[in-house]
Amino acid sequence: MKRIAALALLSVALTTAAPARADLCAIDHAPAATLLLPYFEVDLANPAGRTTLFSVNNAGDKAVLAHVVLWTDLAVPTLAFDVYLTGYDVQTINLRDIFATGTLPRTADKDRDPSDIYSPQGEFSFSDVSFPGCEGLPLQPLPASLADSLQRAHSGRPSSLFQDQCAGVDRNQPQVVRGYVTVDVVKRCTPLRPSDPGYFGPDGVAGSDNVLWGDFFQVDPGGRFAQGDSLVRIEASPDRFGPGSRTFYGRYVQGSGADGREPLATAWASRYLNGGPFNGGTDLIAWRSVPWAGSPFPCGTRPAGFPQTQQELLVFDEEENPVLANQTFPGIPPPVVVLTPFPGAATRVRIGGPDLPVPFDFGWLLSDLSSFVNASPDPYAQAWVGQVSSAQGRFSVGFQSTHLGGLCVADRCPAGQPVAAGQLCVGPTAAGQPAHFTVTPQGCFSSLCTEVVHAGCAVQHDGLDFRLDALVCLQPRDSVTCTPDCNGGGMARCDTGALASGTYTARLGALALTFQVPSATGSCVTAP
Repeated sequence: MKRIAALALLSVALTTAAPARADLCAIDHAPAATLLLPYFEVDLANPAGRTTLFSVNNAGDKAVLAHVVLWTDLAVPTLAFDVYLTGYDVQTINLRDIFATGTLPRTADKDRDPSDIYSPQGEFSFSDVSFPGCEGLPLQPLPASLADSLQRAHSGRPSSLFQDQCAGVDRNQPQVVRGYVTVDVVKRCTPLRPSDPGYFGPDGVAGSDNVLWGDFFQVDPGGRFAQGDSLVRIEASPDRFGPGSRTFYGRYVQGSGADGREPLATAWASRYLNGGPFNGGTDLIAWRSVPWAGSPFPCGTRPAGFPQTQQELLVFDEEENPVLANQTFPGIPPPVVVLTPFPGAATRVRIGGPDLPVPFDFGWLLSDLSSFVNASPDPYAQAWVGQVSSAQGRFSVGFQSTHLGGLCVADRCPAGQPVAAGQLCVGPTAAGQPAHFTVTPQGCFSSLCTEVVHAGCAVQHDGLDFRLDALVCLQPRDSVTCTPDCNGGGMARCDTGALASGTYTARLGALALTFQVPSATGSCVTAP
């Protein structure tokens, strides 16, 4: 009787409570639309060696579809697959299974699993549903050749996935695979990755339901340690973000805000313990956005911008004595070499090791992982940092570092005021090449007394039409004599993909510009 009463109370609690939602941009542990496993590592040479496990959980009573994407440590996507979750469901994935034997999670929606063999509907699950495009569920194991190509891509070796090009850092450890994982709520099964056109936007496959949560564990049975933390939760709010907003997938949507995901931070504070009971020292686990395209490259080379530097590495001891990590330490001879302990997208680095030497055994580290592209700040820079401290073969602890300020702003302009679009131009155009748009703000702004805080433009393709969104933020300069010109308003630029010959229309608010491909001259439309 007590058990029946307890179940009744639990049923009421589950059916009346909605998934928790915390403050947007708080980088907290509320359910989210995107999950990030910031770093994984699997030693395939040793069945009892290092591996990484993670779980994907549904916080709601309605079935959802989670899209898992594996990325190399240089941010090249390699494998995408879908996981069907009934209400309050959980799916645990051991990455060793995927890389060693090609085993993928076996889940299926209602139409593909009418007998509830693979994804049984639980007692408190609201419904068992079907999603479009999921004829391939439950997933079959990867062919051995594909699993081998996946291993090669994630260990920095030539891979047939990319016509024998490389996609990761070659650390001369061919049996150790590394990278990171993203998990997104999606509306239908899809082979697309977040970097592909059609993934985000009103007609995209990505959803915005903040219902996912999960955790991850880095386990080394042979070394007798395990460390874990919550997966990074990235909430979605489609109405909150637009051009000029920092978003998590901003690089892949050209700054349009179409992904609607809150951004992470760039500056993080991390404790380190290299002694006492923690004789195994402290490692930092870091994920960061990269300034290069997530595409493969010829082996023996590196993507432009690798290795990434950072704005600042500042080391403190426990008496608040600071040392800049990019300066010479006692016992380290000049010349000073700029450290790059976080060169790619996903990294694990030892504090006090050769890549991140520190002069103290105990203290904390401030790492600002902002970066520069062509001497200008990277507008898409963001990061996540965690720390793990261990005693060799005895115990270990791991947890998220502390972020020092977020990247969300109160409105779309980080400073200054938004200005309406005054003119939209395109061209000239050529078949097989992108079309180049420019947006000029409406009004007359002196070049000497106007500061352009932000000028951004984004394009979404819809058949023969293009929908543009532009944001120009201006503010006056103090104590400057204004010149009598109108050249100070700046200009926002954005491009399409390669276009075939034809007639197209670009729309920006009330402005509509019809143009031809090819065309030897450009064309413009001006607001009244």
